[in-house]
Amino acid sequence: MIELLNYDIICNILHLLEPTYTTESTCTYPGYLNIVPTREKGSLCDLLSLSRTCRAFSTPALQTIWRIQTSFVPVLKLLPQFQREPDLGDLWVLNGDVAPSDWDRFDYYADMIQEMHVLRRLPKENNSQTHLIHDSVFCYLLQSRTRVLFPDLFVLSMTADIRLPFLYSPSLRRVVLHADIPVPDFDHEIAHIQWNPWASSLMDRLHSSPDLEHVSLKRIMIRPYTLRALFAAPRLQTLEVAVAPSFFLSDLAQIVNTPPTAPQLLFLRELRISCLREPYKTRRSSASMGNRRLSTPKLELLVITAQINYIATLCDIIDCQNLKHCELSVIQNKSISLATQATLHESIASQIVKLSSHNLESLSILPSLNHMFPFQPMKPSHFHPLYKLHRIEKLVLDCIPFIPTDSDLASMGQSWPMLKVLQIPLPRHTARKR
Repeated sequence: MIELLNYDIICNILHLLEPTYTTESTCTYPGYLNIVPTREKGSLCDLLSLSRTCRAFSTPALQTIWRIQTSFVPVLKLLPQFQREPDLGDLWVLNGDVAPSDWDRFDYYADMIQEMHVLRRLPKENNSQTHLIHDSVFCYLLQSRTRVLFPDLFVLSMTADIRLPFLYSPSLRRVVLHADIPVPDFDHEIAHIQWNPWASSLMDRLHSSPDLEHVSLKRIMIRPYTLRALFAAPRLQTLEVAVAPSFFLSDLAQIVNTPPTAPQLLFLRELRISCLREPYKTRRSSASMGNRRLSTPKLELLVITAQINYIATLCDIIDCQNLKHCELSVIQNKSISLATQATLHESIASQIVKLSSHNLESLSILPSLNHMFPFQPMKPSHFHPLYKLHRIEKLVLDCIPFIPTDSDLASMGQSWPMLKVLQIPLPRHTARKR
């Protein structure tokens, strides 16, 4: 007699049939991102047919169909009132109030959704399947329901716009938010960094969640109190944020010096922080960091994009000994003299050695957005702290002109036995004299 397949085995087999998705720029609208499948192993029609074959396959097949969504339309079509309105340019709207029985059907399938990947609403193209939903639909759903619409949602990737509160769930573990504007030219990315109230509101609601592990806010500038809230997240593992220079020093000082103790990001492994120039002039604040430090004992990756003085400050207040990879993108600050820049680079190098306990594997110091600008040539004494990194495999110093002598090359060979990549540009004036 043939035994019935175990329920978990059926679920695992169907899980392998799920497609995977990634983001890429569209051809018709440069600067806009779109969700595209990277692996298609099973079709929704096949899974739907499988769910109708027998009772054993019904629930796992339906869960596979609904687990990952790349559009709001399938779940909203569960409501009979959700219809296309030709008079509004084929926008989808809600015609009338939703009955309690319709909510029951909506909740049954909405509870199966665990991942939602929805990016910017593209302008409608001819002969396209793009569905444009009127904002009033999301406002109505938020006002009509007291319960969370997607209680089991744990992965969210979308543009931060008016639809964002619609997808709040206390179960969220991974959140990736994109700015609600296109960036047609990477060289102008700094000018496109913007404040986003929807992202700040979501982070304020999520920061105390015990399940939150990954937060990535791409080209989104957050308020100081939101940054403080994120730094207090209990189990956060990766964090990517952008802050304004007008709040950078004062906010970090308040975070670090808030009694009784400084925040301890005990599980944080990756930190990406950008302190970018705003499109208008702001008064720079001067605040003392004090003697406290931002404790990140498990930090392995540190990526900073900021002016050299802000990078030095951030490296100084971080407290860790397990750093493996570090990437610094320097934004030009003409008010800082070349000699001061060289001193700051030496301070940063010494601090990175301390943060990694001499075990750093890769270090890159690059000019932000590939814009080269003058730097004071480093002296051998400025470079010596890096000789303590005996396990380093990759060293890229694209914005620090350095002239290695024979003794310097010998010291490099002795100090970096595991080095595979070394990139240090020569000063331009030196090349002309040859």
